[in-house]
Amino acid sequence: MTSSRSGAKPARTNVRAALPFLFVFGTAALFLLFGQKLLSPDLGPATSIAVFVWLFVAVIVGALSVVASADELAVVLGEPYGTLILTLSVGSIEIMTIGTVMLTGEPNPALARDTMFSVVMIVMNGLTGLALLLGGLRYHEQGYNFPGVNAYLSLIVALSTLGMILPNYTTTTLGATLSRGQESFLIAMCLSLYAVFLTIQTTRHRSYFAEVVPLPEPSHAVSQDAGKWVTVARHAATMIAFLGATILLAEKLAVTLNAGLETFGLPP
Repeated sequence: MTSSRSGAKPARTNVRAALPFLFVFGTAALFLLFGQKLLSPDLGPATSIAVFVWLFVAVIVGALSVVASADELAVVLGEPYGTLILTLSVGSIEIMTIGTVMLTGEPNPALARDTMFSVVMIVMNGLTGLALLLGGLRYHEQGYNFPGVNAYLSLIVALSTLGMILPNYTTTTLGATLSRGQESFLIAMCLSLYAVFLTIQTTRHRSYFAEVVPLPEPSHAVSQDAGKWVTVARHAATMIAFLGATILLAEKLAVTLNAGLETFGLPP
């Protein structure tokens, strides 16, 4: 009786792990095959809202699956590469989603900057505050690696100022825009700053981005052998596959979102 119960647990775990895969890729396949019908403007308001909710949930599940795969890679590779992989995976989702929305809607040059401004405000205020609150409720007292925090904040403040505040005070062009030369300078400065940050994070000052108190080795950690790289390849392939499906679904979601904004006369 005990063996049958123990055998049922892995089966349930495997089924639960397969559900996001089936849902995300099944949704992507349906919209690839029947996208014109599912996104038709002739659909009624109730059906359009249902399609929007369906796509929205699929995008959220896909994004969480990307982060979950990146988190598995982080466990295998350790710090600071784990944090770097998580950062790049989340950043890729943001950039590609914003680019997809810009390509499907009305021309709006300020969309990317306004969106990133919103992301910075939500993350730096809402999510950070929520993490501190929940961490305090759960652990009562938490440890922080202040050199790493200072490095992150310095980078975020510098990039935010250069990319989202500085254009409001330039006079070369009309409005909150930059000239070609200023844009080239901004791109070079942002890439240089991030390159310096990555050098600090991955070489001389790796300890700045590690846990204050080393965590115990996870029970499912992979040893330093060929099996480790098989696991890395599997999770990397899963992450890339979910990322592609999420971007595809985000494109379809942008179509329904733009149609809804036009239908209800809402601002973009």
